[in-house]
Amino acid sequence: MERKGSAAGAKGNPSPPAAGEGQRPPPPLCVPGGGGGAPARGQVGAAAEPAELIRRAHEFKSQGAQCYKDKKFREAIGKYHRALLELKGLLPPPGERERDSRPASPAGALKPGRLSEEQSKTVEAIEIDCYNSLADTNVIRYIQLTEMKLSRCSQREKEAM
Repeated sequence: MERKGSAAGAKGNPSPPAAGEGQRPPPPLCVPGGGGGAPARGQVGAAAEPAELIRRAHEFKSQGAQCYKDKKFREAIGKYHRALLELKGLLPPPGERERDSRPASPAGALKPGRLSEEQSKTVEAIEIDCYNSLADTNVIRYIQLTEMKLSRCSQREKEAM
């Protein structure tokens, strides 16, 4: 099964730009248990910039897509999950998105750390891509596991005869 282009790619949106991109060597792709080169949340701290979190999420999503193409579905699932974890907390929950559009103060100043319109759209596109890819990948992984179980049962039946 071939993956379709991502929602961001289908709309012609480029990868989110990030300062200093390309300074680090790319992390290994499709390595089980591989952290993907990004520091753990505890190491980054709460002061991580939204642009950096978006960049890392996009990187993990891309790695997940590569794992999918390589038919390494278990690793792909992990990469998509990690991308979603990078984005966690950047957008308010769906029910609060309407209320969050009001000014944070009487003077109309934006909240610190609030995303720009472009960043919000990028985050939503990455989330949608990851959730859709997870759905596809989980179905394929489930089919693989079911086929393995059926094969084992068939083998046991043959051995019992």
